[in-house]
Amino acid sequence: MTWHLYRTKQGEWVAYSGPLNFTNSDRRLIEKWLAKYGVRPAEIEKLFQDEAHKGEGVIAVPIGLERLDEEFHPPAVTGSHGAYRWLTTAQHELDTLLLRCPQAVVGKYVAVTSLDSGPMALTDAEKRGGWRSRNEIAYSPQIQSAENGRTERLPDGCASFNEWYVFNSPFDLGELWHGNVFEAPITPGQVSTFVNFGPSFALHNPEMASLVSLFWKQLDWIQPESYIADADMLLTFVSRNEDIFVAVRNALSDIGLNS
Repeated sequence: MTWHLYRTKQGEWVAYSGPLNFTNSDRRLIEKWLAKYGVRPAEIEKLFQDEAHKGEGVIAVPIGLERLDEEFHPPAVTGSHGAYRWLTTAQHELDTLLLRCPQAVVGKYVAVTSLDSGPMALTDAEKRGGWRSRNEIAYSPQIQSAENGRTERLPDGCASFNEWYVFNSPFDLGELWHGNVFEAPITPGQVSTFVNFGPSFALHNPEMASLVSLFWKQLDWIQPESYIADADMLLTFVSRNEDIFVAVRNALSDIGLNS
């Protein structure tokens, strides 16, 4: 396998193998993974420096380790917690889920606890359309179309770090908790955001058990029909509606699922 590092004219770096299917502008994260698989710091620096004078360009990195692909593209995983079933995947984003399976939100009510890693600031058009904001949480009217749910803070902006709770009727979550999530009360009226932990928020990762335990505790009192988190690397979908869960799983059927 040959990995490539790609330097944009803006000075950002992305990594990919074969077709462009993974991007990350954080050089430190790329360096960390390269180092993990035996590429020495001096070699890493040379890879970047060799291309720096060319501006935009591609560097071939002959790592030859298939496991690196799994790090960037962990296989989709499904599981369950009580009445909830869940899946995580690095192959798709929230926009894809909405496009392929709009019934996950159409006819329902959405509470947005994170948009592009922060509170959702409503536009005048959204306010006229029935959206309301309370205590830094945005609440939709009944969703008539999947396009009613905005997934980016600004046009052509970032469409990650979004967190949605989906209900069959209007529901008040209270207010966002801004302290240490491990010290949060995890009681009605205080809501912690989990999507902003990025790759650390992974329901299938046993190393994240303490964080995942807090998530399930919070979800158990909120009891939404579904929960959607779109982080920088993982899309997480959780639902206690079996039909909706199966529809989403089938809509993303081009991904390989491991239970």
